[in-house]
Amino acid sequence: MNLAHSARHTYDWSFMNCFNPRHPELPDAGLATKSRCVLSSRRYKTMIADTTVGRVTGFGSHGRHGFSLIELLVVIAVISILISLLLPAVQFARESARRTQCKNNLKQIALAAQNFKATHLHFPPGMDRRHVGPLVRLLPYLELGNQYTFWSDDTKYVYWWLNPKNRPPLAGPPWDRTPIPPRPPDRYGSEGNFSTFTCPSNVTPPSAAETQLMTVTRGVAGRDFTNGLPTDWNLYCGGPGNQIMGGTHYAAVAGDIYFKNGLYRGIFTWEQVVRTIPDGTSNTLMFGEVRGGQVDFGNGQPLKTVPAFGIGGLWLTSGLNDGKNYPDPTEFGSHNFGSPHGDFIHFAFADGSVRPLNYIDMYNHDSFEVLLRLGGTNDNEMTPGDL
Repeated sequence: MNLAHSARHTYDWSFMNCFNPRHPELPDAGLATKSRCVLSSRRYKTMIADTTVGRVTGFGSHGRHGFSLIELLVVIAVISILISLLLPAVQFARESARRTQCKNNLKQIALAAQNFKATHLHFPPGMDRRHVGPLVRLLPYLELGNQYTFWSDDTKYVYWWLNPKNRPPLAGPPWDRTPIPPRPPDRYGSEGNFSTFTCPSNVTPPSAAETQLMTVTRGVAGRDFTNGLPTDWNLYCGGPGNQIMGGTHYAAVAGDIYFKNGLYRGIFTWEQVVRTIPDGTSNTLMFGEVRGGQVDFGNGQPLKTVPAFGIGGLWLTSGLNDGKNYPDPTEFGSHNFGSPHGDFIHFAFADGSVRPLNYIDMYNHDSFEVLLRLGGTNDNEMTPGDL
């Protein structure tokens, strides 16, 4: 029977199927069922009989079961647009979380410095006679007391990096990775990287640094740094110490020593301990972010670098690292405060608060003296308008 013939006999087919061939002696039941089927057939006039297989089906079962190519392309395009709209929001949320973690790191370091001051009645020196920086002295206050037990202050070594308990003996230049750090000791004093000293947004984590900035010398020997080192000098770690030495994305603020006869000296300078801050703790920089960078030793192999956590205070004299030339090997970014977050740098103030200095380029030019005022402790030039 063809489809057209089947459609014309819809009611007849439905009517006949209402009888029960096994129980013809029940005509009343059959008639009752027959009536229901006739009513059902009248209600659903779109139903047709498929006599070849003995079932009733609807027109919808013979429709297509998939998407056309055009529909599929439209769906893909819509999904791509939604992803492109959502991805920046996701990235922004992630960066916001990283910024928050960075601020928290600085907050913890600032609180550690305040706890140190509460215990010793002064802040740690920005750099002692062996050029040990303040972060080392703050280790016990940052829940890193175990690491501090490995640090050696043996006075027979002029500088901390010459002490074999703090760093393996020098066996090669910074670009030579072949020397193997000798063991024991099981752990050196300057060994290891810690989350508190790591900015999660920085493209050069301390663990990826190929050499570490151990000290900087500015000013006059015997007054601003220990005799025996040249002035205006940056000292980087050679091998195999550069394979184990821990780095940091945060450093203490030394202020400035050149302008106005050292008027803008900061909290952390050589062999000086600060007990009071006449300019006010909320107006004085204490720690800041260090972006790091690359250093070229002239052999055509620029190395990624960050400061070692044993480094002393850094000076504001050479300005801030705005990141415009990063990672230009000619820019020694490891001795400048800088940030990977954008056009601002997080700083911890002496009152423990963490605030950004916005518009980095401005502080390198028109507002450079404002930057120096923020770094000084007793210049008496700080005004609320400067912030």
